[in-house]
Amino acid sequence: MDQYCSAFYIADHDPAPLVIAYEPIWAIGTGRIPTHAEIDETLAFIRANVTALGYPAGYVRILYGGSANAENAARLLSLVSVDGLLVGGASLDPSQFAQMVANAADTNWRAMRA
Repeated sequence: MDQYCSAFYIADHDPAPLVIAYEPIWAIGTGRIPTHAEIDETLAFIRANVTALGYPAGYVRILYGGSANAENAARLLSLVSVDGLLVGGASLDPSQFAQMVANAADTNWRAMRA
């Protein structure tokens, strides 16, 4: 777990609407992403720690970042643990960003979470 997630601290206040971005440093700009199991494990770890602080996990949204692009957006958003994407470099190319939005729409990911 240590290789995928840094320690974090949440101040003592109401977390709604708390958004946490998980972005493995080794994935930034590399084109590499963790396996789906690694993403799920890390996001479960984050949710468990937020819940252990006394906050309902449903108030926390976790975004995945780190080499999110048009090719992997739909696949990443299909993971139940991922609430959205933190888009970095791919947002600088309007056509790639538009393709990411289209791919996300194709996954019908909002309906999966309703």
